[in-house]
Amino acid sequence: MDATLKAKLELLAAAARSGLEAMTSKERGLEFGSFPHGTCGPVSELMGRIVLEQTGHEGIYVCGDGHPALKPQQSHAWLEVGGVIVDLTHDQFEGTELVGWVHETSPWHAKFDREPHGLCLKPNQWGMYPYAAYAAMKRACDAVVLTQNVVAVHDRCHSIIGPHATY
Repeated sequence: MDATLKAKLELLAAAARSGLEAMTSKERGLEFGSFPHGTCGPVSELMGRIVLEQTGHEGIYVCGDGHPALKPQQSHAWLEVGGVIVDLTHDQFEGTELVGWVHETSPWHAKFDREPHGLCLKPNQWGMYPYAAYAAMKRACDAVVLTQNVVAVHDRCHSIIGPHATY
């Protein structure tokens, strides 16, 4: 995986997670009321849309079941982009031993029976699209990308004009 893409995924994942955490209970509604518990599917779908919009890379929605540490009826979903796992809701489970939201390898995820699917990226593909959650994630990601771009422009100006120039 390209290190630049992985860094961008880490930045976007942290921002999207922060956006979801910042939602009020009213904004979360029924579907996201117990976030991160029980929200792995829609969060993975929405993260896939944001990754595509921000990076141009299309991810794969992965649904996993049969994990030996979980109850037989429990499943989990996450996004994979270029073979890298992006999982904003793994912390709903105990004992994952994962830190952060983006992982090149994960022994915990490897124990699932995996079923990859295409993403449902368009609102008309959903019975009820979670607009509020998407908006919260997108706002947070847009803010981080904007900040990153401003810093890059600032650094570029300093390299051309010099560190003591005023502009």
